[in-house]
Amino acid sequence: MGGRLAAVALACAALSCTVTRGRMVEDTANVSLRDDHFRYVKAHVVGESSGYFLLTFIPLSSPSYSDARKAMYDALGEPVTGRPIALIHQTEDLVEFNVLLWSKRTIRLSADFIEFTDPNAPKLDPIGAR
Repeated sequence: MGGRLAAVALACAALSCTVTRGRMVEDTANVSLRDDHFRYVKAHVVGESSGYFLLTFIPLSSPSYSDARKAMYDALGEPVTGRPIALIHQTEDLVEFNVLLWSKRTIRLSADFIEFTDPNAPKLDPIGAR
C-alpha cells in the first residue's frame, strides 16, 4: 500500500508543472516624479485572485483582476479615498499550476503606492465624482 501511494505521488510530481508569465504595466499618466514631490505610502503591495480549472480549460472558478486589485488595496491597510495616491512600478503575473486533470491559475498584481506631497500637484477627482 505504501509503495503504491509513493508511486502515485511520484507520478503526480512528474506530471505537474508551474508556468509563470509576468509583465510590467506601462504608466498611463505623464507625471514627473521628483523626490520632493511625493512620498512612499507602502512599497511592493501584492493582491492575488485564484481560480481552478478541470482539464486546464473548464473553469470551476475563475481568477479575477478586480478581486486581485481589491486584495491589493486591502493589503495596503489604509484608506485612499480623497488622497492624491498613485500606483507606480505595477506588475501583473499569471501563475498556472497544473497537475494531471486540474489546474490552479492565480493572478498576482503588485505595485508601490505613493502619495503626492507637493501642494501644486495635480488634483485628482475620485472616480464618479463628476
